[in-house]
Amino acid sequence: MEIKYVKDKENIWYLFDKLCSLPWKENVIKGFFKKYLNYEVLNGDTKTQEKVKRKAVEYVNAHLN
Repeated sequence: MEIKYVKDKENIWYLFDKLCSLPWKENVIKGFFKKYLNYEVLNGDTKTQEKVKRKAVEYVNAHLN
């Protein structure tokens, strides 16, 4: 809803970062990272896309192993 109606990039980044830092089940967090990366592909640049990919790898290493 935040992406669709408010469109405040700073707030959206904050929400994605907050959601992706919490311990979730594997299928739930996969969906969050997928949406986060899709958002960055549409609205960000390669630097922000790489940041999301790095965060996903760090999350997997920290929480799922």
